[in-house]
Amino acid sequence: MKKINLLFAIILIVGFVSCTNTDDDGVNISNNQQNQNDDNNNQNNNDGSETSEVDTSLLVGNWELVSIDYTGTGTSTVAGITQNFSYVGETVETDVTLTMTENPNNYESSGTVLIQLSTSLSGGTPFIQNSSASFEASGNWELLEDNILSMEGMTSLTNGESQSEGAGTVTILELTETTFKVKTIEDTTINENGVESTQNLEIYTVYQRIQE
Repeated sequence: MKKINLLFAIILIVGFVSCTNTDDDGVNISNNQQNQNDDNNNQNNNDGSETSEVDTSLLVGNWELVSIDYTGTGTSTVAGITQNFSYVGETVETDVTLTMTENPNNYESSGTVLIQLSTSLSGGTPFIQNSSASFEASGNWELLEDNILSMEGMTSLTNGESQSEGAGTVTILELTETTFKVKTIEDTTINENGVESTQNLEIYTVYQRIQE
C-alpha cells in the first residue's frame, strides 16, 4: 500500500482511530435499547452495517491502536492487458496512540504500525511482505450525520515536513468506554505512465482506551 493516510490512522480513529477489523462487533450506543434491538444491532455490525446515536463524549481521551486490518481488490491495465489482484493486510505490531479532545474537537496521533501484506495477482501464489507506516498526525474532527466521523488536519512526513490532508470520513462501528472501532472504504482510479489501475479497499481499525 502506497501510504496509509490520515484517516487510517485515526481510524486511525480511525487507522482515526479505532478502526480495526476485530472481533468485538456491535456499537454500544444506548443503554436503553431493548434486547431485540441489541441483537439486531449486533447482527448488523457483524455485516459491517452502520449504527446511529453516537455519544461523542466517549471519543474524548487517550487511545492505543490494537489493529488496522484491510482487504482489497483491484485491476491493472497495461497495453490493453488487464490483470486482477487482491490483497489482505494484517497488523503485526503497533505503538500508535491517539488523543481526542472535545470543545475544541481536536485529535493527535503518533507512533508506527507494521503491517503484513499478502498480495495475489490473477489468482496466483500470494506475495507476502511487511510494510510500516507512520501515524504522526493532528487536526480537528466533527461528527456528521449518524455515525459518520470527519477528520481533517496535518500529517508529519519522514523528511520532517508536514503535509495538509483534506477531510476524510470513517464509519463508527463501535464506541464504548473501552473500545473504538471504525470502518473506511476507499475506491480509487489512477492513470499514470500508461498504466490504469483501480482499487477497492475496506479498512477496519480498532482502538482500546488507555486506562489512566
